[in-house]
Amino acid sequence: MTFTGRKRLEYALAFKEADRVPIELWIPKNLKDYPKAQKLIEMADEYCDGFRGPAVINPGFFGVPAELKTKEIANDTTYTYTENVYQTDHGDFTQVVQRDRLNVQYCHYKKQYFNNLKDIKMFASCDFPQIPIQSDYNEQLENICGERYVPTIAVVHPFGMLARNTPPEKFYMWLITETELIHKILAKMYTQINRFIEQLALPAVYYFCALEMAIEPWISREMFDEFIYQYDVVMNKKIHKAGGLIRHHAHGPVFKHLEHWADMGIDSLEPMEMTPLGDTVLKEAKALMGKRMSFGGNIPSQRFVDISKEEIERMVADAIETCAKGGGFILKGASSVCGLNSFKTLEQLDRIIESTEYFIKCGLKYGKYH
Repeated sequence: MTFTGRKRLEYALAFKEADRVPIELWIPKNLKDYPKAQKLIEMADEYCDGFRGPAVINPGFFGVPAELKTKEIANDTTYTYTENVYQTDHGDFTQVVQRDRLNVQYCHYKKQYFNNLKDIKMFASCDFPQIPIQSDYNEQLENICGERYVPTIAVVHPFGMLARNTPPEKFYMWLITETELIHKILAKMYTQINRFIEQLALPAVYYFCALEMAIEPWISREMFDEFIYQYDVVMNKKIHKAGGLIRHHAHGPVFKHLEHWADMGIDSLEPMEMTPLGDTVLKEAKALMGKRMSFGGNIPSQRFVDISKEEIERMVADAIETCAKGGGFILKGASSVCGLNSFKTLEQLDRIIESTEYFIKCGLKYGKYH
């Protein structure tokens, strides 16, 4: 059998062995015209694949009908500052983003959308209408993915969205002091998402990014169950009924939560970070979960700026040896771009590019199944 990139990934998610372990990587837009990245781009085009789809399903302002107004409000020799304003029927939500002039992928929020209690109350009062589904949605997915990518539906996770768009010292306090208000928002967002899933009924991969904001030291298991589990388990059942799979991105110490998250319905998790960034030993994770959950990871690409080729090779070989047998494993870095959007100088970028090239070579060297 000749394996396409898409088929290779689908085999991994189904706990089957293809010709080799799939390598997940995509090249950020800021590198497309960078001369020293051209060899890496060619390697990625030939050997690496991933998950693709249209824009996230939650339109407007996280599911609320809105018009976006964007303008640059300041700049200096290092950064630009952009103001984003979502105008809704219930009021405006404003964010200020600081971006690095050299690395345009980098951003820091000088002001977040939910900066005070007034903002969060205003959001709770908004309407979350049913998300319209275009009649050719599946055709759009197939045109984007072809034989290379796995059709993927990206969903803004309600808890993750709130956590990422609110100052953390306020958000986690509001979970206690404004519990009813937070549940009101969650109920509205999940209702909207669940209706979309039921109407779409598409057997794709549904992708979320949230749970790293919902583990230690942020919240307890009891709070997790209150603000996430009870909602996600219902949503995930609807995805499974449609024939879909649930894939989550979560940094940090996830190992102790694997069984609980599998009970909640998660089918695949990445990047499964090792110490000191996480708590995962892939061999132990594989033994614990068997075919209940597939993994992507767990190469610490945060270190690609200074790591040796010998260490990259050792870690790639170990990850494949301990987790690839029987399928269920996708080789990837801590991010899907392997840190190619995390640099402060061109010298750092050049080193990350070199490390990423070697990462791909090692994946090809050690990843063969047959």
